[in-house]
This record gives sequence, C-alpha cells and structure tokens, in this order.
Amino acid sequence: MQIFASRRSHNIAPRNATKPPELKIKRRGAGVPIVFVPGFLETSHIWEGLIHRTDPFLPDTIDLALPGHPPWLPAKDDHLTDDWIDDVAESLAAIAPSGIRIVGHSTGGLVALELARLHPSLVRDVLLVGALHSGDIGGHKTLAHEAAENPWIGAILISATLQVWLSSETLFQVGLNSAMAAPVEPNDLPKDMRDIMRAACPRTLRDLLRWMSQRNASALSEVNVPVSSIIGTKDIVIAPEHQIAALDLIDNTNATLLPTGHLPFFERPDLFDPVFGAWLANEPSAAHVHKQLP
Repeated sequence: MQIFASRRSHNIAPRNATKPPELKIKRRGAGVPIVFVPGFLETSHIWEGLIHRTDPFLPDTIDLALPGHPPWLPAKDDHLTDDWIDDVAESLAAIAPSGIRIVGHSTGGLVALELARLHPSLVRDVLLVGALHSGDIGGHKTLAHEAAENPWIGAILISATLQVWLSSETLFQVGLNSAMAAPVEPNDLPKDMRDIMRAACPRTLRDLLRWMSQRNASALSEVNVPVSSIIGTKDIVIAPEHQIAALDLIDNTNATLLPTGHLPFFERPDLFDPVFGAWLANEPSAAHVHKQLP
C-alpha cells in the first residue's frame, strides 16, 4: 500500500527498480528520531565522530545512504527516478510513524529538503550542513561534473576517480582534507568509509548526479518545515553564497556561519557541536501545522 501521495507526476520510465536498503534504528534514545544523511561519495561513517561526541543527548538515530552508495544494491537494469524519494519516505514512516528530524550534509541536505517538501507530515524539521540545495552548484558546474553526468562516459569517469581516491589511505586523506579550510589529524577521519565506498555503483552514482541537476531551486518555496543551516564561510565545494541565496526561498529558516570549509564537524567540533546541540534541544512540537500546498 502506498503510504504517501506524491505532489508530482512520474513521467520517467521504467519505475526505479533500486530499492532503499532496509532502514533500522541504529541506537536508542528519547525524542523524535533523527535521520543522518551523508553527502555524495560519503557513507554514514562521516557522522561517527559527531554521534560519539553527542551520544548521551541523542534520540533514536537512523542512517540513510544515498543511491549508488553502500548498502544500496542496484540490479542490472535499474534506472534512478524520482520514485526513490517516495520509497525512502515509506521506509522511514514504517519505523518512525510519528515523524523524523533530518540532518543532511552536502547532497544529503538536498535529499533532506526533497523529503521535507514532498512529505511534510513525516519530516518535523531539517538541519543542513554545507548543503547543496539544487542542481546548480555555486552558480555553475565544473567540466568534471558535466562529464560525470554524461550517459556514455560518466560511470567510467566516476569509477576511475573512485579507484584513484580509494587506492591508498594517504590519497583518501588528501581527498577529504581538500574539502576543508584546514587539514585535520588523520585519526579524526572516517577510515572505514574508504573500505565501504569500494562497493559503490558508479552507474547509479552517475544517475544520482543527473537527478541532483534536475532539482529546481524554485521548488524550495514549497518546503514548509523549519530549516536550520550551518554554513562554512570557507566552503570551496558548495559556495556559501549559493547556500544563503537558496535559504531565502524557504519561509522558516535560520543560518549559522562558521569559519570552516565543507566538513565543519571534522574541522571545528568546538564550534560545530554547540550549534548542533542547540538544534537538538529545540525539538519541534508534534502539533506543528503544515500549510496546504496547491
């Protein structure tokens, strides 16, 4: 039975055969469950440090991987369509029928906003971190991004990039540090992510990039849940100007600027954790009323 009715038509065929992995509550705590969504080429290990530092204060937590990222298991003829968002919402509603809160990093922020836009009765509020809000990254796309979306060579380029990046621990650390304003100690990085990402599906990653590019920033006006954002003023991956301009399209928002790059929870936990803690403590009421969208 379809739990949620989508406010968009699905004109892309065939229907997405890729199903989200079975979602489970990872740890137990009091309060509205929090769904942690990593970004592109990231796994749930990206959140381990933050969760460890704030564990005593956390409610139930749920990890949501992006398509193409383990543990998604694509079939031979899968085609990533808009339907995967509805499939994820249905899975989340099954384990958290009273609603969820979402923390999304980078592309995970875009996914969080899509879930909030299309399923406002499920999503209580959203916390964005260095988030991509539409297909337009910082006002333009790089040639590498354009090539990675190409239906003929995109998967090959992504596969080659992953092989190089994951080929050694040193290159893996260099890649992560390149997204930060200042490098961090190797022991602070999610080493397990390197092994897990070896099982990623380049074809589905290419399709995810194309799906991202089709998001229209104007649809953000339909988001009707509270949205908080943590923005690194030195973010070279998703331009701060892009993040701020996109927030202007949403009614109920607030932003905190930190002097960091794209991974503030690694770079400056001393600054990030208090902001996260304040968001955590400001749990929205279950009586939150959503306006009716046309």
